[in-house]
Amino acid sequence: MKKIQIQRARLNKGYFPPRFSPLAAGIMNAAKGIYIRMGEKLSNVTLCNPEPFCRALREQQEGKNRLIILFRHADKADAPSLLYAVNTLAPRKGRRMGIRYDRRPHAFFLYGKDVPNWAGALAGWIFPRLGHIPVINRGLCRESIDDIRKALKENRFPMALAPEGQVTYHAHHTFDLESGIMHMAEWAAEQGPVKLMPVALAYDYGTNRTRVLQKVRKKWIKMTGLPLSEFTENSPYSLLMEMTEKTLTLLEESFLHGAPQTGKADADSRIAALNEAILKEAEKTAGIRKSGTILDRIFRIRYRGVDTRYPENRDPAGYNTWERSRSDYDCIKAALYIRCSQIVDVLEYVHTSYIDDVPLNNRHCEYALTILDVVNRFSGGDIGSRYTPVLRRALLLTGDPLDFSDMGAGLPKKERFKKGTGQIKESLEGLSLQIEGHMN
Repeated sequence: MKKIQIQRARLNKGYFPPRFSPLAAGIMNAAKGIYIRMGEKLSNVTLCNPEPFCRALREQQEGKNRLIILFRHADKADAPSLLYAVNTLAPRKGRRMGIRYDRRPHAFFLYGKDVPNWAGALAGWIFPRLGHIPVINRGLCRESIDDIRKALKENRFPMALAPEGQVTYHAHHTFDLESGIMHMAEWAAEQGPVKLMPVALAYDYGTNRTRVLQKVRKKWIKMTGLPLSEFTENSPYSLLMEMTEKTLTLLEESFLHGAPQTGKADADSRIAALNEAILKEAEKTAGIRKSGTILDRIFRIRYRGVDTRYPENRDPAGYNTWERSRSDYDCIKAALYIRCSQIVDVLEYVHTSYIDDVPLNNRHCEYALTILDVVNRFSGGDIGSRYTPVLRRALLLTGDPLDFSDMGAGLPKKERFKKGTGQIKESLEGLSLQIEGHMN
């Protein structure tokens, strides 16, 4: 287990307003191939059914509509893969179909406002210069709203966001969508027609699937000190269920007062009980009242940690001795509740129903990586230390763009938003299932 280190508070880097730079975009385009292979460990990116994708980007360039790209968020490589498809694959595929662009396509992405605090100087430099807009999940940021509305009004490039709000680790199952996507579409509609383009992403491990499970098995054994059975390509399910059982038991011993629920409940019930116990401990330490969904609670804890570690109202460098001691004490507590939220952030997406007792496939690899990540988070890791296998192939499948004006026209706003969100989710879920047919 990693040692808990006191991460001393330092001044929040604040809000980075977007300021698109063709030079920065050019640098990114020149380096994107290397980054895709070295940074995201992808062998290649494949754009399935490119016609609606390429045509929608072309129509946005022509000013026929505002375009909002809504992509499934199953992996941290999703945004780089999608941007690669926009500015590299779309011109290449479009040319073969007679679809040409006046300028290289690009997209403005939404990202977490706190990212520059921990991602380093390069992220703080490149993100705003690519036109990306910082936001606060489940929070109100007037600067973000103003910049989103401005970008939609100017319509220089499409907007891209993950409507599920965060990484879900399921390429073939869509979770509840954030309500903000309909507000954003409505803001865009004030300027003219709006199209919403659903995109599913998945990762094919191909001939490396056995190697992925072998690596995960070895890493899990090393991180827990417990044994695991061997497996064959025809029976990965038993190994994954054994990993699940033992991981849950370890967590129950830590968070349920040494009272594991083995044999007393199914895995999903045990996970639900663990999530509740872990979040309860985090909220008590952070001084936060329980309120809302699991995701609401995770975000609330996460941003309490951000406020503690990166205060905006005063530079910690100017603290007196007592203020520094008090700040260090608060940061020690933050290390605990942030770690708790990191565990639940992954554990909530462990669903045994996602995989079947069949020969080894991509879902088994996804599931194994998620179980391993639960152990990683308990050990003090985060999404940056999540194990990512090499030589995966990213696939993108686009559906036909949805016309925002057709989403519940004439209905009251609340009903219209509900209907529109349902249509988007249905489209994304369909694409997420269809994309499996494009895998090896």
